[in-house]
Amino acid sequence: MAQQGVLLDQDKFCCSVCLDLLKEPVAIPCGHSYCRSCIEGYWDQDDQGIYSCPRCRQTFTPRPTLRKNNMLAEVVERLKKTGLQAAPPALCYVGPGDVACDFCTGTRKQKAFMSCLVCQVSSCETHLQPHYDVPGLKKHKLIKATAQLQEKICSHHDKLLEVYCRTDQQCICYHCVMDKHKGHDTVSAAAERTEIQSQLGMSRQNVQEREKVLKEIQQAVESLKRSANAAVDDSERIFTELIHSMEERRSEVKELIRAQEKAEVSRAEGLLEPLKQELVELRRRDAELEKLSHTEDHIHFLQSYQSLSSPSVSSDLPSIIVCPLQYFGDVNKSVSELRVNVEDLLKGEWTKISTTGIVCHNNHSSQTKAALQQDDPMEDKDRGQEVKRREIPVGNLVDVDNTPVAKSLHGDSERERGGERKKEEERQKHKEMESEKKRDGGREVEMDGARVGERDGTTEKEMEGVREEAMDIGWENKRDGTREGVRGEEEKRSCCYLSQLKKVPECHKELEPLSFRRTHNVLIDVNEFHHERTLKPHLGHHVWHSDFVKMPCSPESLIKTGWVTSSERSRWKVVSKQLESLANKTTASVGDVEKAIKKYNPKYEDQWSFDALHTFVQKSPKEEKYYTSVFPKIAELASSLPHNIKKAIPLLQKGQTQSITLSQRQIACLLANAFYCTFPHRNSPKPRAEYHNYPTINFNSLFEKWSERKREKLRALLHYFHTVTDPATGPCGLVTFERRYIRDRDMPNWGSCKETVPKLHVTSAGCIEEQGAGMLQADFACNMIGGGVLGSGLVQEEILFLMNPELIVSRLFTEKLGDNECLFITGSQQFSQYSGYSDTFKWEGPHRDDIERDEWQRLHRQIVAMDALHFRHQREQYNMKQVTRELNKAYCGFKADDNTYPDFLPDIATGNWGCGAFNGDPKLKALVQLMAAARAKRGVAFFTFKNFSLERELQDMHHLLVTHRTTVGELYELLVDYCAVIQLAHTHADLFDWIRNTLKHRSQL
Repeated sequence: MAQQGVLLDQDKFCCSVCLDLLKEPVAIPCGHSYCRSCIEGYWDQDDQGIYSCPRCRQTFTPRPTLRKNNMLAEVVERLKKTGLQAAPPALCYVGPGDVACDFCTGTRKQKAFMSCLVCQVSSCETHLQPHYDVPGLKKHKLIKATAQLQEKICSHHDKLLEVYCRTDQQCICYHCVMDKHKGHDTVSAAAERTEIQSQLGMSRQNVQEREKVLKEIQQAVESLKRSANAAVDDSERIFTELIHSMEERRSEVKELIRAQEKAEVSRAEGLLEPLKQELVELRRRDAELEKLSHTEDHIHFLQSYQSLSSPSVSSDLPSIIVCPLQYFGDVNKSVSELRVNVEDLLKGEWTKISTTGIVCHNNHSSQTKAALQQDDPMEDKDRGQEVKRREIPVGNLVDVDNTPVAKSLHGDSERERGGERKKEEERQKHKEMESEKKRDGGREVEMDGARVGERDGTTEKEMEGVREEAMDIGWENKRDGTREGVRGEEEKRSCCYLSQLKKVPECHKELEPLSFRRTHNVLIDVNEFHHERTLKPHLGHHVWHSDFVKMPCSPESLIKTGWVTSSERSRWKVVSKQLESLANKTTASVGDVEKAIKKYNPKYEDQWSFDALHTFVQKSPKEEKYYTSVFPKIAELASSLPHNIKKAIPLLQKGQTQSITLSQRQIACLLANAFYCTFPHRNSPKPRAEYHNYPTINFNSLFEKWSERKREKLRALLHYFHTVTDPATGPCGLVTFERRYIRDRDMPNWGSCKETVPKLHVTSAGCIEEQGAGMLQADFACNMIGGGVLGSGLVQEEILFLMNPELIVSRLFTEKLGDNECLFITGSQQFSQYSGYSDTFKWEGPHRDDIERDEWQRLHRQIVAMDALHFRHQREQYNMKQVTRELNKAYCGFKADDNTYPDFLPDIATGNWGCGAFNGDPKLKALVQLMAAARAKRGVAFFTFKNFSLERELQDMHHLLVTHRTTVGELYELLVDYCAVIQLAHTHADLFDWIRNTLKHRSQL
């Protein structure tokens, strides 16, 4: 009896704070015991001077003195040595679908675990014991409990079915072998199963082979679709440029004709005025003479005639010949010839495209250039250039970029972008050449094939006026040398077009069905989502624990009430009462909002200011007076928190790869609670506060310290709430937040990487969120996600969060990012448009997000938040420890997850990451991102944000690295040498110049 002892439950000796066995147990006045470190840490969080028991909630003032519970400590130590005797397992009664024990009696039978094929009974664990103990029963064959025992017994001989008759293809007993199945082909059931399973293995192999072929075909189809889409995009762009070019030429011809018309009309009008004056004078004299002719006095006639002054008229009348066909015939002829040439050219090119389909045209047609641009006469036609054809494997489409039309238009586009800086130089060159062409007999100016000459008395001065007007409207004479130079610059470029980079949904691979996993927490009911396509919250319960978000509606969230006798009550009851009071109003003032928030945040009643929100509403224009009616709707949304989120939200903590998927409605509800500052334990800025390593989430900092920045932020956020609280425009999809962590040992050895630089598109125009749509968009993040979005910050990350307010909810559960970590957000919606940056930022109005959704009802938008290092001095970054850290961070953000092949991932849209306020070198950061993208096997669209110099230099550097076939490892070693030089030198050396000179020197060696 003494051996049996007392059955004890280990939970009785566990601390209710850390849930582990008590360590240095101490008792508090209410009688409960805790680990000393646990209760001290719990009380350290409470800075109001009132301390409570975590279990019974009894309060103590002042803070109790902790004394060690010696007896309990001795018991715990002894139990650690001897161990706890586990309680016997609970009885397992039969349930629906279970097999009942045949030996158990009474109304509640126990569940059977095994069935005996000899005894033909099923037994529970207790009644099965004789089969293990009795020698005669040990030989019986036991199987997992089944209700179909009779199916395993021969119906003729009541014996166990152990033989398989191949002749009759049925299971039989040994008596049947000697009876009805005598002479048949029989084997043991085990042997037949082995053979069938071997055949199944072959069948499985066939399935795998066909799955492999199917996958290859699907990949080929996807590749074909991407190629087709790229070809369509390129053809659309080329024909648009062609149309645009023709429109420009039409406008220029029109301007030329008008200039000629103006010159001729001006000359004619210059002759009209003196003619009119002469005519008036002649008519006056003629009238007087007519009057004088009627007098009969000859002497008076002669004297009067002599007194009339002779008019000063020219003896020679001007000769004006009006011949419109002669004036404009040359222009009409040139335009007609242009039409014929273009039609012939298009017919010829279309014949090549339609008949070959997979032929690449690598020639450059000077005829096309002359015809489309009206430069010099087409004397270069068929100048020894041949059409080269190259057979392309099935799946590649027409290489539109290499056709003559495309090359000519690409040249036009490049010249238009670079033409402004050369315009003045070409204008001057044109004038110099024109001055050399002057001749006595006639003067002419060439204007892309059309000639305007000196005809019919046109003076040199008038002709110069026509020439100057033609110059003003852009009819510069461009020489062959200039064009060939531009063409050479184009051909040496290695960068690609934006349309050649991969985007979703074109490269999207079908997702597996949405499901829970150990590292993926889903807050909606997955079964409802799959069967009904509805977004209902997943049932569960809230957890008041350090690994989860402490929710406002949690029962453990308490608030102290009363002045004389302090007591605690549910904080959510106070919160919901205030929110429901606001929700019942048609409109609510800022004063109402402030009063409600301070009611359940009494500690900050004298600390929080709402001056920014007051000023914002007062200064809002008439068309935006809806704000006071939105406040009650936000309150109603916030009060629905217990109905929208019914399970605990895990924290995305450092050093772990974890993800959370929740609905846009749930996000809106959480942000509404952030607006009304309901989240507990999230307001203290102290270093030892519970959430000191997390960003702030409550909006109180946004409501204070009025500024123009705050106005634009509030406009964007209140527009978001106005949209999501309207049943007609409320969002209805899912969003996934994934914290991705890569261990140090899994990072690349950068010095040994063999990849070459990836595809690159560089532009100084556009922005990541618009032109980079469909790609993985880089968020130049702060390690505290969201940066100053709820404060005064207003650079790239803050603007991104204001345009996509659903990103703000990540601040609720994302711990400060480490060096090897990034945050991926998939499916967020853009609600607003903007202009400007920092102090010039303006909210420009609503944005309609029309992009497609994936199988999980997430928008095809993925953003990666990756934080760069902040350098106080620029020279600090030229250190390989810092460079390697940035490489690892970028690689973490660009790398595909383990379940996705890089071909099915979009390329990357990024830019001046970590530059500006963080003092990063744009050239170094550009190379770092190119190296990381190369390792991740993804292309890059790089936006320099109107930095034309960086655009040109990065294009040159990419071309240099491609030409030299420089690998990532070689580029890393170049950076090692460069950083060493910078550390030793007293002056700064430009990175690109240093790499260019080093590669040139090595190639010479």
